[in-house]
Amino acid sequence: MLQSLQDIDNLAGAMPPTRLRDSDGHAVPNIRWSTQFAQICGGKYVAGAEPTSLSPASPRRLRNVYAELGTTMASMIVTFPTVWAHLIGQLLYYMGEDHIVFGSDSLWYGGPQWQIDALWRFEIPNRIRNRWGYPELTDEAKKKILGLNSARLYGIKTKDSGRCEDDPKNDFKQGNLANYPVFMQPGSAIDSALRGVGYPNPPIMATNDRFTKLRKQMAEMGVGRDNTRFGWMRVRG
Repeated sequence: MLQSLQDIDNLAGAMPPTRLRDSDGHAVPNIRWSTQFAQICGGKYVAGAEPTSLSPASPRRLRNVYAELGTTMASMIVTFPTVWAHLIGQLLYYMGEDHIVFGSDSLWYGGPQWQIDALWRFEIPNRIRNRWGYPELTDEAKKKILGLNSARLYGIKTKDSGRCEDDPKNDFKQGNLANYPVFMQPGSAIDSALRGVGYPNPPIMATNDRFTKLRKQMAEMGVGRDNTRFGWMRVRG
């Protein structure tokens, strides 16, 4: 993210190319991986625009690909809002508000309410939109990103649509599972899938393998750990 900010503002440490020009001649700041991905999905990527990539030109829009915000948004929207403004602007510009979905990664990071609140409050600054031609991040776009797009993809009935976009006879697609606890009973398919190695009793760990012996020997020597990374390191010349 810091690298992206340096590239966007052409600060010290910026890495070329700091701009990617699409097939329409429209140039935007080059956020590594993300800008190229958005241009490919939008059918606007020019082969060789990113010199380190072997991706071919993308002559047509990929309508079956969706951008998922997840950790990317959470790690940018508060600490690097300028980078986030460009990222969401590029996704809206190339992929459109119908092809962006919200994923909280809450399994790893806990309750996502703060992410939802942050997205609701966020607006792309006018100076950035006007300079780079990004669409406005409207309330309607936020509704789609935060749920309506996913509901459409999974065929879930929503208050806005009042009906399911997919198979109307499928209870799962209707979101009508009043008896869902039966699917979680012991021995059910879902219950079996959730029971991985070590459930309910933890696995018995090996105690006589070479790695365990070496670890015990290091502990007895009192060497401890230093968390040093060994190997090749990039340094400034």
